[in-house]
Amino acid sequence: EIAPAQRRGFLVSLNELMIVVGILSAYISNCIFATVTKGWQIMFGLVIPPATLQAVVMYCLPPSPRFLIKSGHSEAAADVLEKLRAKVDIYDELDYIRASLKEEGQYSFCDLFRSKDNMRARMLVGIFLALFVQITGQPTILFYASTIFKSVGFHSNVAATLASVGIGVVKVMATIPATLLVDRVGSKTFLCIGSVMMSLSLTAMALVSFQIPINFGSICGSHGLTNHSWVNSVIHLTN
Repeated sequence: EIAPAQRRGFLVSLNELMIVVGILSAYISNCIFATVTKGWQIMFGLVIPPATLQAVVMYCLPPSPRFLIKSGHSEAAADVLEKLRAKVDIYDELDYIRASLKEEGQYSFCDLFRSKDNMRARMLVGIFLALFVQITGQPTILFYASTIFKSVGFHSNVAATLASVGIGVVKVMATIPATLLVDRVGSKTFLCIGSVMMSLSLTAMALVSFQIPINFGSICGSHGLTNHSWVNSVIHLTN
């Protein structure tokens, strides 16, 4: 809400870029500590400093001018905009925010399910965009990349974890041009390009998976034995 309209696409994409950089950093740290005794504890511990830094920096963010105007604090909203929009006339933006709030007040929650101003179609587009990202299986590949690589022939934890770093590199390299060009090319264009590339990638992965023998039995079996022994230990202690 505090981003200027002409740079909003860049800043939203920059958030996504930081997410994929974080994923790549996690893959790299996992690769480094894959052979370390109790390395998983270090992996989890490494997220504490950046999370703490984010929590501290959040207190330095200015309040949203839109929220301040909606709460009746127009002067405070003007002060915030003056700090955020150096050497820019802020009064046109203040008028635009007031007009958008007035227009927003014409709608209720139930209007999301009606054809009024095409609100139902807008809501369905947003829902299905989020849904399709999940049902493509992309989050599953990110979360279980090393396990998937082990099932297709990377026998050691180090090799499988190192291979997963490649996924992080590809995500970062694909996000950089989108971040730099989204305000010039348009978000819809990048969405269409990304959807086509995702479809081709998923199709290629499906075709390759039919050619490569996949062995989940040993992986699932080892986890099953571990869980079984843990359960037996708990039962023994209980008795």
